[in-house]
Amino acid sequence: ILVCSQISDYPDHVRADMLNVKNEVYVNWYTGFEDFHTSVFGKDVPKIQLDIMAQLKIFVEKPNSWAIVPASVARGLQEVSAIRILQTDFPLPERTGYCLRSKERQLEPHSALFLQCLAQILSRTEEVKCLLKTE
Repeated sequence: ILVCSQISDYPDHVRADMLNVKNEVYVNWYTGFEDFHTSVFGKDVPKIQLDIMAQLKIFVEKPNSWAIVPASVARGLQEVSAIRILQTDFPLPERTGYCLRSKERQLEPHSALFLQCLAQILSRTEEVKCLLKTE
């Protein structure tokens, strides 16, 4: 999801050419993100590149700063900081999380309960598609 400060000048729906990479708070969220980023924004160097998530809130609240973040991060930021979620005219990358287990082993009761809770929580976010089977 594309987020920016509430005091930024961006419209609610942006094109890639409206986003100056010099204002980007860049976090490499997953393998392949750098390729996506280069294909959309070129090889310009972002304003700042973060490795520490706690710093994201500080920098994305600056005027005209923006970042591409996972849906869960965007929702969390909305709760604790002054950010807006923007729509884009270009596809944002999808991130996949995997939960693997052996078919040969019986699932422990606590593990089964954890997976049920996880599936329930993931289903609350419209941008998240949960394929987890809890049976």
